[in-house]
Amino acid sequence: MTKPSIAFRADGNSQIGLGHIHRSLALAGMLAETFKISLLTRNPSERTREMVEELNGQLHVLSDAPSLRDEAVNLQQLISSFDIVVLDGYEFDSDYQHIIRSVGVKLVCIDDLHRDHFVADVVINHAGNALPEWYDKEPYTRLCLGIPYLLVKTPFREAARKRSVRSRHPKILVSFGGADINNDTLFVLKRLAEKQAALPVHVVVGEAYLHHVVLQQFLATTPLHVMTHVNVSTAEMLSLMMKCPIAICAPSGVAYEYLCVGGELYLHQTADNQTDLKHFLLDEGLAFSFEEFQMSNKQQIDAAFARQRVVVDGNSDSRLLALFNALVYQKRSVVRRANEGDLELLFRWANDPLTRRLSFKSEPISLENHRTWFSKKNADPNAYLYIFEFENIPVGQIRFDISEVATIAYGLDEHYRGMGLGIEIVRKGIEMFRTDSGFTGSIIAYVKDENTSSKRVFEKLGFSAARDDKYDAEKYILNYEGY
Repeated sequence: MTKPSIAFRADGNSQIGLGHIHRSLALAGMLAETFKISLLTRNPSERTREMVEELNGQLHVLSDAPSLRDEAVNLQQLISSFDIVVLDGYEFDSDYQHIIRSVGVKLVCIDDLHRDHFVADVVINHAGNALPEWYDKEPYTRLCLGIPYLLVKTPFREAARKRSVRSRHPKILVSFGGADINNDTLFVLKRLAEKQAALPVHVVVGEAYLHHVVLQQFLATTPLHVMTHVNVSTAEMLSLMMKCPIAICAPSGVAYEYLCVGGELYLHQTADNQTDLKHFLLDEGLAFSFEEFQMSNKQQIDAAFARQRVVVDGNSDSRLLALFNALVYQKRSVVRRANEGDLELLFRWANDPLTRRLSFKSEPISLENHRTWFSKKNADPNAYLYIFEFENIPVGQIRFDISEVATIAYGLDEHYRGMGLGIEIVRKGIEMFRTDSGFTGSIIAYVKDENTSSKRVFEKLGFSAARDDKYDAEKYILNYEGY
């Protein structure tokens, strides 16, 4: 397979913050080994340029357009060469999504406001309490919600998987993102001074922070012991988190990064789009409100540590990679009706050793019998035989035989197994079959116990399972309303 490509569209500056950029590039980092990465943005900072270079990505600097609609139209020619476009920003409304998707790319939206009607193929919201009913969307739009799809950079995911012993040195980390538009850093430091906090404080501010003068004026007069860190790298941020068993930040990406490391986390909300995540972290006992600083109940703190280890597993990269691979398979694959030119190909696939072993009649098939079978299928109005093509190469077959129900069977070429194409051949096959036949009854598959990969395919596509004594196998059933 030729290496697929993704274009990320996101902006970041001192007015809107840098969360969209960092979140998009965190996702890009999970996909960079498999995909060619590009970032489409306006007025990128030097740090943004560096992060794109670290991913071996390409930066496309966009000019301002008269309107968002004009921008989307102007981008059509550029993005038509990509497999997938990812939008991360609150201005990318339904009209913008329609225009982008119309060129044939797969479209993903990263969202935490659930404000617009979504026409994207996928919406990702990693707020732990995000619910499907929050979203107004097209029937085909897939929702990927919650911490299983956590968007944090690789070092933090690795920290979550390892969960090494934390330093217990009494230090506090204060971080409110790359811009901290309202200078909540200063607000928190003033509250710490009022509480007469005696612990050393590590303050992290980013490249778009515009309040250095005011901050330095406060630090010159406060009794707090404060060390300031400006525009730190990912590795430096992780090191600071490891050194600070206490942290104060917004319920945003920084909070999730800290949960990967684990510690006593206090939240101070700075924007409307943080409400869902704040409620989730507090309700789940993963963090505490800054108003409660400093928590003295050791039992609650220990419970939060334990809960953090369970909820944040650090494996979101594998889930997201599978998701994006599936989008590529959808874009690059088609299902067509089989024809006479496919006879020998189908014969070869039918006699594949694994195919024979997993069939209910396992003996080899002669070419003569295959010709007879193929002729009957072509002449039978209740038989639908399809070829599945990926990147214009035939890689599998799927067929449906109608009686009172429709029985489904499929197979993949041995060279294309293990790529996740099973879901796509069944999904596309069912869609084509329903369209061609008009059949609205149940679809049934019989699967041998040892065929675990096919079992997973049918389960993921919503088939219900029941034991079939006649075939001594699993019987998978999909009703018309369920698809």
